[in-house]
Amino acid sequence: MLRNTGGATGVNRVRLTAQGAFYGETCPRSRIVSKRWQKPALAVECTYPEGTTAVAGHPFAKEIRVRNTGDAPAEGVVLEDRPDAGLTIVEGNGTMELGTLAAGQEVVQRLRLVGEAEGRFTNTVSVRDARGGVTATNTCPVELVAGKLEITKRCEPARAQNGSEVRFVVVVSNTGRGPLENVVVVDDYPLGITPQSQ
Repeated sequence: MLRNTGGATGVNRVRLTAQGAFYGETCPRSRIVSKRWQKPALAVECTYPEGTTAVAGHPFAKEIRVRNTGDAPAEGVVLEDRPDAGLTIVEGNGTMELGTLAAGQEVVQRLRLVGEAEGRFTNTVSVRDARGGVTATNTCPVELVAGKLEITKRCEPARAQNGSEVRFVVVVSNTGRGPLENVVVVDDYPLGITPQSQ
């Protein structure tokens, strides 16, 4: 009975020798046998195909790669994605059963997530086999950015006589780090002002 107590892969060679006697002479007979030790090993990594910066409030893609880097099949492999508080999976599942991964096999899973607030989030992914003896974990940080709307309005000239022309200058700017879409400016004129342009 051979037992691999170190858990290492590779080959053990064992010489088995039987000795007997024939007419008073010792007659050893030997045979060498080999035992190859194999085991699965899992690796997991995650990336963001659109970049590590995403816009708050907009879904973004995440790609997870799971590989069996060992030399034996990994059975009953389960992938788990655990987003930080503030991130939500909107397409795909947080727990995925990948089945058996042959030695050297790679599986790619895709998710879409969304976060509503600005900040840096650490997204953790992990894989394990059915027995829990083979595991791997990785993190992939993502930063969410948002736009920030600012508006100023000034009157030129600041003082004018009744019936004279006044010009309003409105400046709209995005001082945040993310884009803003469908921005609409509504200017409510005071009573007594009649617009002559936009």
